[in-house]
Amino acid sequence: MRGGANSNDRCTAMNSAAARFRPRDLVEVELDLGSSRPNPQWWLDTRAARRLLVAVDAAPHADASRVENDPGYRGLVVSVSDGRIIRIRRGTIEVTGETGVAEPIRRADPDRALERWLLDTGRTMIGDPEYAAVTAGFEQ
Repeated sequence: MRGGANSNDRCTAMNSAAARFRPRDLVEVELDLGSSRPNPQWWLDTRAARRLLVAVDAAPHADASRVENDPGYRGLVVSVSDGRIIRIRRGTIEVTGETGVAEPIRRADPDRALERWLLDTGRTMIGDPEYAAVTAGFEQ
């Protein structure tokens, strides 16, 4: 049977996230490369920002296990104008600065689809060697 409880739960979560999105939310993305060179940064347009924030809110909850950093790639850091910081790396999404929530919220990006999509939104800002190094890590 299609459209069971999981489908309904996901639709409810996506509707809730869409309701929380404000068109004035500014979203900046930084590719944290962990090097002495400046990290590439870019802004998302309104459509991409909405897509990202809805996807983060709709992602399944994850356990609180710690994600190890790669010395050359430490993930994507998203700064939202409402004060939220979203770090996406190695299939994990961590949200801090959520209003009324003291602890970070952890969600899963099991196939890293959100991480890949977000990286591609800044493709023109990322040098070819850096992009190749980051995407090679997706295959591991």
